[in-house]
Amino acid sequence: VMIVVRENLDPQRAVKAGLDSTSTIPVLKCHWVTSFQTGVYRYEQAMTVFLRRSDAVPLRLFMTSHEWCGSAAKSWINRGPGSELSIFSYFDGYGDLRQPLALAPETLLADALPVALRAWLTLNTAESRIMLVPSQLEARTVSTTPIPALMSRRTSNATILVTVAG
Repeated sequence: VMIVVRENLDPQRAVKAGLDSTSTIPVLKCHWVTSFQTGVYRYEQAMTVFLRRSDAVPLRLFMTSHEWCGSAAKSWINRGPGSELSIFSYFDGYGDLRQPLALAPETLLADALPVALRAWLTLNTAESRIMLVPSQLEARTVSTTPIPALMSRRTSNATILVTVAG
C-alpha cells in the first residue's frame, strides 16, 4: 500500500511539523506499507519519504522492518554534501552502520520514484538520464551508490507509459 499526503516538515528536525511550528517546508509524504509471508513467518515493512513539494527533492527517508527474528531501521536526512544513511539491524555485520547518501541534482531515490515521476511528467520531457539510489526497503544493508538509469515516456491514447531502465 502506498499513501501520499501533503504535510509540513520541521526543517530543523526533519519531522512532521507540529501545530505550533513557525517555520515549515511544504512536503509530500510518500508512505509505503508492505507485509508478506516468507516460509514460517511474515515480514512487516514500512518506508516514509518526505519530498519538498516545490521540486520533489527528497528531504527525509525512514524505514522499519520487523519479523519474528528481529527488527531493523534506517534513517536519512538530506543535509546536502556529507549526508549519511544510518542503519540499525539485528543482522550481524549489517547493524549500527553509516553509509554516504548525498544526492546530486540528477539523483533520485527508488523509494520515492512514484512521486518523483509525477513531478517529472509535468516537465514534458521525452527522456532523462538520471542516477537512481537503490531501494532501501530491506532489513539488511543495501548499497546507496546511485546507478545510471534512463526515464522515458510514451503516450498512447489517454495513457502515459513511463519506463525507468538501468
